[in-house]
Amino acid sequence: MKVLANPAVERPARKAAQAAHFHVSLLMRKRLCPLLVMLSTLAQAQTGGIPTAALGKYERVHEVRDYCRNTAGACPLVRVSDKVSIARRDRSSVTVAVSTYGDDLHVCEFEGTGQWSSPTITVRSDLPGDACQLIVSFTARGVIKITGVSASACEMYCGANASMYVDGLRKVAPK
Repeated sequence: MKVLANPAVERPARKAAQAAHFHVSLLMRKRLCPLLVMLSTLAQAQTGGIPTAALGKYERVHEVRDYCRNTAGACPLVRVSDKVSIARRDRSSVTVAVSTYGDDLHVCEFEGTGQWSSPTITVRSDLPGDACQLIVSFTARGVIKITGVSASACEMYCGANASMYVDGLRKVAPK
């Protein structure tokens, strides 16, 4: 014999179950979702996650003295552009490429792997045994400064009148 459910008893039980499900769903949205977002952000910070705002191209336009043999110092000035590119390599590191100009149009060219440590990126050369280490500091919104850990360790990347240690590189808007 088949027992039929009593609709008068079943409806309130179903409504109570739906209300409990709604309450749990609301609790998840209000309490657990922000907690999960916070934990995700904390995990990213602890694993060296690089903020997306730090990625991109930076540039500084300035003038340098062109090479000439005029002993009176009347050599022409040339407008040049120092550039730095910061691109995500993986979750916790970036590739940093630096290109700067100095007097007589001498150039510095460097590329390495960087690790984030707020508010700086420490960049090491990818060449084995190379001691060159740069610090990319975020000095203001969209502005970076490059310094070195050791003044002489990165000289091999530069011409005689150029330096990688520059300030005031501004983030370039993507095109």
